[in-house]
Amino acid sequence: MPADQIDSYIADLFLLAVVPCTTMVFAIAPVVGLLLGLSAITVPWDTLILSVVLYIVTPVVIAQL
Repeated sequence: MPADQIDSYIADLFLLAVVPCTTMVFAIAPVVGLLLGLSAITVPWDTLILSVVLYIVTPVVIAQL
């Protein structure tokens, strides 16, 4: 794997590890931010929040309607 892609790979691993945990659905953004911060990989908070809104909040709202 190219050295410039290693951080993206690690970030993807964190995201894949956190997403299936349905007991912390609305804590995904802070947990991923914390884990990535501990590994010195930066992901913009607006990207994490947008992911939560698109993949969690929107489907929940649609299901309730």
